[in-house]
Amino acid sequence: MRGPYGTRAEIVAELDGHLPGETFTIIEASKGRCDYRVFCVDSFFQALDDANYDNLDHDGDGTVIDTVTPEQERDLESMVNDAIEAWIKKHSLETEPWVFAETRNEEFYVVQPANATS
Repeated sequence: MRGPYGTRAEIVAELDGHLPGETFTIIEASKGRCDYRVFCVDSFFQALDDANYDNLDHDGDGTVIDTVTPEQERDLESMVNDAIEAWIKKHSLETEPWVFAETRNEEFYVVQPANATS
């Protein structure tokens, strides 16, 4: 069973009578935004080299693109991350999934049999 539930009483009412004796975690949590700016230029260049391994000049430097400056790397990273954000916005995708930004009051709750008190 998954939330969100508004109160502890709501989740307890949902749990009790189902799977008696099973233990569930109840936790108060607040939603937070995911960081979608995750494109990494180093990982991209490594993947590019890996995908083209058979075509590389292994007697040379062994890379597909070898003349990229740090400024160009930052520019690529920024442009790709901006494109990802634009794609998320264009498709009205959820930007606040159930990511636990903050939590408190965690407890382990043992499900009670039907008609028992908690």
